[in-house]
Amino acid sequence: MPLFEDKWPERQILVLTEDAPGSVVKSRRETLEIGEPGQPDKLILHYDAFFTSRSALNAWLIAQTIGTNRSAVAETAGTWIGGPARVASREEEEPFYRLVIPCLGLATAKPDAVRWFAVTESQTGENILYLGTLWQKLQAEIIGYGVEIDRVVLGSQPNMSQVGTALAPSPAPSVRPSDWTSIADPVRQYPDGWFLADLRTQRIYGSSTAWLCTYVYRYKYPLTP
Repeated sequence: MPLFEDKWPERQILVLTEDAPGSVVKSRRETLEIGEPGQPDKLILHYDAFFTSRSALNAWLIAQTIGTNRSAVAETAGTWIGGPARVASREEEEPFYRLVIPCLGLATAKPDAVRWFAVTESQTGENILYLGTLWQKLQAEIIGYGVEIDRVVLGSQPNMSQVGTALAPSPAPSVRPSDWTSIADPVRQYPDGWFLADLRTQRIYGSSTAWLCTYVYRYKYPLTP
């Protein structure tokens, strides 16, 4: 039986033989796309394969487990979680297939994506002593701080019980002093200070070890009118 590269000399880099249908060779060509801060990177793994039938090819595609760590087979350094394999192209008169497996992960350490914003909270009260004057009615717009952090987490599922508890971003921004520390009979707010207001999670390709998380932090002043 002739070697695959003898029948198709332009494929000499392959070690596929006609008497070994179903053999698959991974290409050294890997397509890397670096994501923005807070987003995973993308890597495409390329494969060349020899199958005598489409059903044999489909069986190989089905056998590829989605959501597994493919870092060991990738030449590009990082942690890579594989997605569903697919056929990229096929030469019509030859049993030669080109297959691709898209992956998400991290090629290198990635900084968080941080967004700062103001949080406005309206407060009203009666007979409020403020700046040495007793006001019969007072309305205040309490301007607080918020920060949203997009962070790629590759590991176990995040601790969702932290939502609503005291938790500060790292590093935590400085917050100006409250305007209401000297008022009489203030309203005590709880929770106060930095707390985790929201935690949105998404598994990468259904993996149990790779999670894309968005941590949402809020700051609340302890005293308001």
